[in-house]
Amino acid sequence: MELVKKLACDSCEVKIYDLNAGCETNECREKVETYGIIRVPAGAVDSKLLECCQSGNITEESLRAAGIGKQ
Repeated sequence: MELVKKLACDSCEVKIYDLNAGCETNECREKVETYGIIRVPAGAVDSKLLECCQSGNITEESLRAAGIGKQ
């Protein structure tokens, strides 16, 4: 989470969901199903689960390659 916050541009919208705590509207659990999340932490950009979140470690390089930090 800290890495995403660090890399995100000023105009980027970053939403963080705590699956342990849940959320009032159940939106966070619906996102798990919609994106096919099977492990956490996980991230999505433009409504797509990041490739690094499907198969490997989340790194600064993988987040930048996904477009995080670009305006």
